[in-house]
Amino acid sequence: MLANMDKNLSWTSSLGDAYVNQSDDVINAVQVMRKRAQDSGNLKSTPQEKVSDQGSTIVIEPAGPEVVYVPQYDPWLVYGAPVTIWPSWYWYPGLYLTGPGIGFGLGFGIGFLGDLAGLAPLGI
Repeated sequence: MLANMDKNLSWTSSLGDAYVNQSDDVINAVQVMRKRAQDSGNLKSTPQEKVSDQGSTIVIEPAGPEVVYVPQYDPWLVYGAPVTIWPSWYWYPGLYLTGPGIGFGLGFGIGFLGDLAGLAPLGI
């Protein structure tokens, strides 16, 4: 994920600008995409993550409190068509799985990282 952000600096910058200036719109767009994945049968609870509906909000959280897994998937398969490519998008090898469904790599403990990010008081 970080390599992709490094290779696609204009996208990374635009995403940051959108979140700062239009955070409600970004969060709504995330919910729309989660709903598309859920409706297509690709967003379900797994041993690595728990998916739940809380009203009109789809919440995705780690299945266990100590380990976070970063999912890998092909957005064109998970969300369904049409998902357009960002201008000057650079596909980074290994960025996502090129098969159907959602997969997970190695998980990482968040205790140390949570303390560094100031997230420990939140129980993360």
